[in-house]
Amino acid sequence: THLEQHQAVQAIAVGEALLRLDPDNHAVLLRLGMIYLQQEQYEEAQIHFKTVYQAEEASSRPLAAWYLALVHGRYGQTQQCQMFLREAAAGDAHTHQATRLLALIKA
Repeated sequence: THLEQHQAVQAIAVGEALLRLDPDNHAVLLRLGMIYLQQEQYEEAQIHFKTVYQAEEASSRPLAAWYLALVHGRYGQTQQCQMFLREAAAGDAHTHQATRLLALIKA
């Protein structure tokens, strides 16, 4: 709806402003990535998830892997999707869903 779209635009503006103050804020990066994913702005989502995934501090890495798997799945990039799903499952990020998606991809 128009209201949801407006709220997403506002949330993106706030998130991007927060990132200018703290570019390494994983919570903001992940949330922005999720908003971009919901808005079907996959390239923007991937940029934010990849930033978290590649960070030295690894506590958010499995969650970033989960979302990167979704983005790669959307692009039909099965090998990358599987790689990120395995990492997400091993790192306790959406373990059940990641394991189930892996099984479906292999079937």
